[in-house]
Amino acid sequence: MKTLTNALFSLGLFILLSSQVVANTLSNSYYESAEAKLISKDTLGAIADFRQAISVNNRSWETYNMQGYIKYLQKDYLGAIKEYNKSVGNESNFALGYFNRGLALEKLGKTQEAFEDYNRATDNDPFYSQAYIKRGNLLASQNEYVEAIDDYTIAIILNPYATEAYQARATAYGEIHDYSRQIKDYTKISKLLPNSSETYFQRGLVKMQMNKYQSALEDFTKTTELNPTKAEAWEQKKLAESKLLTSDKEVFASGKK
Repeated sequence: MKTLTNALFSLGLFILLSSQVVANTLSNSYYESAEAKLISKDTLGAIADFRQAISVNNRSWETYNMQGYIKYLQKDYLGAIKEYNKSVGNESNFALGYFNRGLALEKLGKTQEAFEDYNRATDNDPFYSQAYIKRGNLLASQNEYVEAIDDYTIAIILNPYATEAYQARATAYGEIHDYSRQIKDYTKISKLLPNSSETYFQRGLVKMQMNKYQSALEDFTKTTELNPTKAEAWEQKKLAESKLLTSDKEVFASGKK
């Protein structure tokens, strides 16, 4: 009898665990689908998938987090924060909950509280590259560019393909007049996103500040090829050509003396 009882207990436990695995897998599938729809800007489709994930997920902290994100997508930031409070309250090491709450706090202009949540996110998950980017953005908004660059650099180390981090770091380098490193970051972005006309345009502007007119002209030319309707690129291209012509005349004149 005892053997039968143990067997039934083991079978029940197996069924319970198996059903949990299936539920988690299904929930993750809905979650991934929702993220893909967000990327394609299908907000309503993403919300529907989040709700499906919630319906099969009994892990309360993740449920609260997804409910919070639905409210965030609906621009109900106070409602989102209430859900995220429950999320981090049920799972104190839930880095994603802190990160998401930080996003909502930022939307409400509560930058210091958002900063503290990004700190909590990185404390709980030191490999959370997006949290470093968001914290870096807040630091940059306070003109703390060196500290912001440190955060962007960590994010890049964690994710070498994070173009958002390269872009933000390039901007911060420009604020401290470190144009050589700024150009290097734009060059890296151009390799990761070869069809990004804005990257070539921004790099061209930096080169103009460094009096590298020929190289700037090449960047503006590339910009106009990728985006022929960008009027600023045509204007800067003409300016670079004019600077080159003036420079050549000055070199010619000095050679005759």
